[in-house]
Amino acid sequence: MREHDRRQFTAICYANTPRCDEVTERLRVLSAQWRTIDGLFDDDAAAQIRRDGVDILVDLSGHTERNRLLVLARSPRRCRSLTWAIPTRPAWQPWIIASPTHWPIPRPGRHAEHGKDATIARCFLCYSPPPGCPDPARSPGPVTFGSFNRIEKMNEGLIAVWSAILAALPNSQLLLKTYSLADQGLCDKLRQAFQRHGIGPERLQLRSSQGDQARHLATYGEIDIALDTFPYNGTTTSCEALWMAYRWSRWRGEAHDSRVGLSLLTQLGLQELAPGTKDEYAAVAVKLAQDAKRLGRLRLNLRQQMSQSPLKDAAGFTREIESAYRQMWKKWAIQGSNL
Repeated sequence: MREHDRRQFTAICYANTPRCDEVTERLRVLSAQWRTIDGLFDDDAAAQIRRDGVDILVDLSGHTERNRLLVLARSPRRCRSLTWAIPTRPAWQPWIIASPTHWPIPRPGRHAEHGKDATIARCFLCYSPPPGCPDPARSPGPVTFGSFNRIEKMNEGLIAVWSAILAALPNSQLLLKTYSLADQGLCDKLRQAFQRHGIGPERLQLRSSQGDQARHLATYGEIDIALDTFPYNGTTTSCEALWMAYRWSRWRGEAHDSRVGLSLLTQLGLQELAPGTKDEYAAVAVKLAQDAKRLGRLRLNLRQQMSQSPLKDAAGFTREIESAYRQMWKKWAIQGSNL
């Protein structure tokens, strides 16, 4: 929003939330026009889009709660709609923003075969850390792994791999932190799941997230290595872990949601931390935990490395996105309703 070439692009925002905070205001100031569609019927919101003469409509919600996909379904015929790097999309939404590490394997009936991907060379996202981030730090103590991903991303297969990592390092611990761990019943079930793999409750630290973002990020100072979830990788949590100078191990799969971490790490030249099998995932995590010198170097250099990477290059990222928009529009102009 901030870096768009306003001579070439006009950004109109359709806000579908009743919540207004400092982020809302920051985006409102950067937009050419701001439309609040929360509470509007789908037909009415689509009519507003038609009146605004929108050429390219970008969906940022995907299939999350309170999404407005049906508004996009009602968008005018000449309006090209696209989704931002989510693993599924309806047939009437012909474009997706992705990077080569997201969709490297063509599949019948899916995106690449229809020529409808807007591929950008770098990662599919650009990260701006929140203001007031604490400096990277690590408190002394036993080797501690951590994951701040949502509990919905955890599963039996993941717990088995994490348990194998903990079993290989008898003095290590695992810190899990997410809002839903305020529920003690859920915490008990999680402890039981690890117990089935031989990991006692004394090896686990289960915490609910704090509302204050600075305190939340400071908790990274209690872990050595962040472990990512699979098959659904973290996105925001992964960027936060990198910015707070914490390395992580992850398994990369074939689908988009299993390759987010690979896409991020590729921009930092650390793709070896995203191995191709679950056994390798565990081995990489254990090896990293045993290499104190490398952990120290990463902790010292990772934030600077990220700052100099495409992940923080907002201007360059925006130029690529604008080029992708132009490619979309050109293809539509040539092929018309076939796209």
